This record gives sequence, C-alpha cells and structure tokens, in this order.
Amino acid sequence: MKTLLFFVSMIFLSLSVVAQNEVDLKLKLEKDKIYRVKSSSVNSMSQTIMDRQQTSESKAFSVMSIKPMGFDDNGINAEIHIDTIGFTNTMPKMDVASSKPGMLSNSDIGMSMNLILNRLSKQPILVQLSYTGKVLSFTNLKTISDSVLAGIDTLKGQMATMFQLQAKNMISEEALKGMIEINTAYLPGKMVKVGDKWDSEVKISNSGIKIVIKGSYKLKKITGNQAEIKGDITNEPASSEPIDMGGAQITYDARGLGEVTLLVDTNTGWVIKGSSRTHSQGNIGVKAQGQEFQIPTEIDITSETIALP
Repeated sequence: MKTLLFFVSMIFLSLSVVAQNEVDLKLKLEKDKIYRVKSSSVNSMSQTIMDRQQTSESKAFSVMSIKPMGFDDNGINAEIHIDTIGFTNTMPKMDVASSKPGMLSNSDIGMSMNLILNRLSKQPILVQLSYTGKVLSFTNLKTISDSVLAGIDTLKGQMATMFQLQAKNMISEEALKGMIEINTAYLPGKMVKVGDKWDSEVKISNSGIKIVIKGSYKLKKITGNQAEIKGDITNEPASSEPIDMGGAQITYDARGLGEVTLLVDTNTGWVIKGSSRTHSQGNIGVKAQGQEFQIPTEIDITSETIALP
C-alpha cells in the first residue's frame, strides 16, 4: 500500500512539473472586459550632414485599450481605442498629444497635429484579431479616416502640405495595424514548453517610412500564471521605394538588431510588462531640387510596456 501511494504521489508530482513547463500561449481575453496597456519609447538619433554630426531625441507614448466583443474560429472581434497618444521631438522641436487642445492651422503643424491625435483618441477601431495578436481585418477603416482627417485638405501652404501627408500616413491601414500589433503580436498561438521558440513579424509605419520588425522568441520560464519570454529582434525597411515628403524623395536604408523581454499572463495572453532595446544604422537618401545625397544615420531605441488596471 505504501509503495502504491508513493507511485501515485510521484505521478501527481510529475504532472505538476509538466504543467509548470508547458502553457497555451495565445490571446484568451474575456468578453466585454477592457484590457489596457501603456507603451513608451525613447528614440536617440545621430546623423552626419555635410560632415557635421547632429543629434536629436524623440519620445513617444500611448495607452491602448481593447474590449473583446465576440469570438469565432478565426479570432477575436474587438473594439480598440488609442486612449492617449503623443510624442515630442527635439529637432524639429515639437510637443504634441491627444490631451492638448488643437485646431486646424496653416502655420502651426503642432496645433493641427494635436487635433488629429485628439480625434484619433476618441475614435473606436473595430478589428478582428487572430489568437496570436495579429490584425486580420478592420471593420470601420473609412469611418476612422473620414472622422480623423476631416477638413485637413482645406489647409494651404508648404507646412500644410507636410502636415497633410504626415496625418494621412498616421491614419493609414498599415500605420493603425502597426500601432495595435506592436502591443499584441508576440504570441505563438499554441501550446509551448519552456525552451520552445517561435517567430513573429510586425510592420510599422512612421511618417510614411515602413519598417519590418522580426522577432525570434523563446519561452524562458513559467512562474505561477506568468510566462517570461525573451526575444532577439531585427528591423529593416519594408520597401526600397522612395517616399515623397513635400517634393523631396526620401529613401530609408537602415537596419538594426535588439532584444526584448516580456512577462505575459498565461491565463489571458495579455502582456504584464515588457522592455526592448535596438540599435540601427544605415543611410537616409535625399533627392530634391536637383541634388542627391546620403545621410549616415544611427538610431537607438528603448521601449517599455506595462499593463494598466
């Protein structure tokens, strides 16, 4: 009898150990519950222009919330809000945020951008997400664009042209998809054991420049209902096509390496906290007014993510 009890206890112990080394890592969000995440990043850039080195720093922040409305075999139908969003630049100097009063202005890009960000923060974004956190489709993309960009085509002048281009790029399908996936697309969508690896890819758009971020992730350990994930990330241009910025043709050819650490709630797949660092270098090409030149560029980015109640 003692021998039998011993083997029974060993079986239960073995099952307990297995449970702590294997987990189903996918989005398992509760219907009608709101999940929120705050993200912030610091971007330090060094450029050499006509043999002179220039440095600049930009900071970006956002709070995103997601409310699952229903589920099917393909994924999650959800309502997403960019509750808060903003950024600062040292060169050119700019400080804009969705919380600031804004108005359409021919001469003040900052005031106009405040209005665009404020409108975006009030606009529900209806999407279908896969259980790996990828955006499968948008339901109301035209409504978002019409609401957020209302009136901007009436602006006149060179600064207005630059603003219109930037605003339209910010509300593009690719840009909105990147805003969401940077907070959600890090899961394998299946059972994984400690030591297992998987890949994920996110495309982001910044002022029309499209970048592919590829991550190679590994489940490091499971502690209670928390999974620790480590990853190596690379970034590279999504396209070699030039971007028209106020008559100038801009090409972006910088590539980078970095690492990311994530702590994920195994019950929901929602991030608890995370951090990343990347270093990129390459060239920005400029072709304007009959001149063409390359700007050597180095970029360091640190990012942090934390779930909010």
